[in-house]
Amino acid sequence: MKKSTKKEEVKMEEITKESLSNLSEGYFRVPIIEGQTEKISSSLKMREYWGIPRPFGVEFGDRLIEEGFLYLWVRKSVTVLYLATKYKPSALQLITNNYPALQIMSCTIRRDKQEEILGEISGFLGCTITRDNQSKTLGQISSFLKGEIS
Repeated sequence: MKKSTKKEEVKMEEITKESLSNLSEGYFRVPIIEGQTEKISSSLKMREYWGIPRPFGVEFGDRLIEEGFLYLWVRKSVTVLYLATKYKPSALQLITNNYPALQIMSCTIRRDKQEEILGEISGFLGCTITRDNQSKTLGQISSFLKGEIS
C-alpha cells in the first residue's frame, strides 16, 4: 500500500478569548499576556513537549508556535493545547550557551471535557463562558489585563 505524501496545510486562525466556547475542528491561537502563561500551564498540568509528533503535523523546521499565544488544535475526538514559554536554562547550559529559546508545553483534553476546560482557560484570560456564551464586561476584562484583578 502506498503512503500518501500530501501534507495538510495549516491555516492558523487567531481568535479572541470569547470565541473559545464555540470552536469547530481546526487550528486556533488566542493572544495571552505573560502572567497568564504560568497560570494556564500550571492549572492544566501541562507537560514539556518533546517535539514528536510535530505540532499540527507540520514538517521539522516549520515554526508555528510563538510566545504570547495559546494554541489549540481542535480535532474530532481531542483538543491539543500548546503554550510557549521562555526556556529557563541550567547553569551548564548557560556556560555552554546551548539551549532553545522557547520551551513548548502541551496537554490534551477529551471532547467531553472541552467545554469545561476551555471555560476554565477563558476564566484565566479574563472572561466567563456560560451556556449562553456571555462574557464579563469590557471594563472587567480591561482591569484583568492591566493586572488589577487576579
